[in-house]
Amino acid sequence: MCARPTVASFSASTGSRRQPPRRSTTALVDTQAQAYYPMLQTVRIEGQPQLAFEPVGGWDTGRISLDRDLIEAVKKGCVAIVHAFLAKGASADARDEKGGTALHWAVARGRLDVIELLLAHGADAGVQDAAGCSVLELAERRELGEITEALRRRLPK
Repeated sequence: MCARPTVASFSASTGSRRQPPRRSTTALVDTQAQAYYPMLQTVRIEGQPQLAFEPVGGWDTGRISLDRDLIEAVKKGCVAIVHAFLAKGASADARDEKGGTALHWAVARGRLDVIELLLAHGADAGVQDAAGCSVLELAERRELGEITEALRRRLPK
């Protein structure tokens, strides 16, 4: 008997210092597909609904672990796919083979939307990579003010 694919829908507003103006998206993601990308994405720009297909690219998914797939989704920067893997059971504190966390990758990519999603799913804002670099230090070094502030708000007082 074949396993049923996990399908997650997710709505988010995107945009940051490095991204185009905010847009509202809804995506449907099949997490069993070999190449992950939203199957259908509705985009609203300036309040006008538009339908768009946004390929994200693929990787050899499902063969190692959910956590590895989550890290790859964070690297691709697609919040809907990140959400789908979190919903499927990936850890928000997932680490790659070199000790970098999903949160480190999201900060390195400058993706506030992904960072906020990971934090909402319990990612540790004070986490350090294998070299001892915290996500806050990474954000400060890259001069990512909005991300730095979001991380500071999540650190214990």
